[in-house]
Amino acid sequence: TAGKSAVYIYSYFLNAIKDINRELYFYLSDERFVDTNHIDSNFRSINSIFDRINNSKSWHLERLQTELSVNDAISNYNILLKDYIDILLISIADDGHIASIFPGDKKIHLSNENFTLSNNINHPHLRGTITPKLIANTKKIFVFVKGHKKGKLVNKMLNNHIDYISMPSSLLLSGTWLFDDEAFKCIK
Repeated sequence: TAGKSAVYIYSYFLNAIKDINRELYFYLSDERFVDTNHIDSNFRSINSIFDRINNSKSWHLERLQTELSVNDAISNYNILLKDYIDILLISIADDGHIASIFPGDKKIHLSNENFTLSNNINHPHLRGTITPKLIANTKKIFVFVKGHKKGKLVNKMLNNHIDYISMPSSLLLSGTWLFDDEAFKCIK
């Protein structure tokens, strides 16, 4: 995950596992088709956090090769990804999307791939995203909810049993949900 919550998440997480003496691979849940130095690049955002904390060569942050054609980049990232994720760290957006799985996008839910193309007119840039198939094959999911607006969204999702097509974050209900104080006050 990227976004504003990521700074706190990765700082805590990377410090907690800094003494693990084995190869660790991190994969982006989604990425925009922009240059890696672009302000909207998830790789740029997350890599800058890793650089501040990580001095170990045993950690690898894999990325979508956005300099390739869209089809080649998606295909190569599918090869990099395993058929499961050990730990998924993810946050939800104000509209309920996760990664780049947006409300109403039925096509992504039908994908047999682990990573696929995503495009939404309400969000800038063509994107690649993990799929519900890969989320279903995740061993442990941690969902981060920060702020009043997202807390209200989760409360609505929990109390109205909203389907995963209109509220993709409902794909994560089996995960461990972590709320900040402001978001947690909205859960009833």
